Amino acid sequence: MSTHDTLIASDTGFSVAEQALLRTIADTMIPPDPDTGAPGAGEERICAEVFRTLSANAESTRQALDLVQRLAGGDFRTLDGKKRVECLDALRRGHSRQATLLVSAVLQCYYRDDQVMQLLDMEPRPPFPKGFEVPDGDRSLLDPVKARKPFWRPAPG
Repeated sequence: MSTHDTLIASDTGFSVAEQALLRTIADTMIPPDPDTGAPGAGEERICAEVFRTLSANAESTRQALDLVQRLAGGDFRTLDGKKRVECLDALRRGHSRQATLLVSAVLQCYYRDDQVMQLLDMEPRPPFPKGFEVPDGDRSLLDPVKARKPFWRPAPG
């Protein structure tokens, strides 16, 4: 049994095989970086959050995982790294709803992990109530949006 075959979040309702597959997908999206010490997105504590996040959409997640396996032509976990990336690119190109579900959960959970935030020189805390300082940018980039005709209906009253 590999490290990705262990049950990490029993309260999520995902099987061991589903968890192992998603951990491999997550590590393919964001692999560990030994040079910086950055964990991969398949790290146990990060994926535990991913599973909790996806548990609200468990059926859609299962469908997305099944689709990944079909696109892989077998077990995604046995593919080499290049083939894994090609498979996930095919998912993104042809099945954006399923890709968005997986990518969104993995990225959100990865970038709110304390270790990742510290590696990005950010204080590991929620953004509110303190907020984070955002440097002023080129506000002229908003000019095309401001110049656009309104596309909404005005509220009554």
